[in-house]
Amino acid sequence: LGLVEKLTGKPLSADAWVADLNEDLEERIAKEKQEYEAAVKAGPRVALPEVDLGMQVVVVNGDEQICDSNTAGLGPMCNEFAGWVDKMAAAH
Repeated sequence: LGLVEKLTGKPLSADAWVADLNEDLEERIAKEKQEYEAAVKAGPRVALPEVDLGMQVVVVNGDEQICDSNTAGLGPMCNEFAGWVDKMAAAH
């Protein structure tokens, strides 16, 4: 509890949570939607092709292998998976 006070200058309390809970639902939804759309427009914060996790990542759906990071790297694998998700969403 002391950590919260050191970081914020105030003791831990439920005041902030209560304030969030009292926010108008429609206003909150509009705010979240605006933030989401801005984030999508801004794009990824990390250049995925530069990320190296030091491991292999394989995404599968049942018996179907969707993508594999060993094929072209994590970034391209993520893009391939995103394309697969878009294709599946469009089919439904």
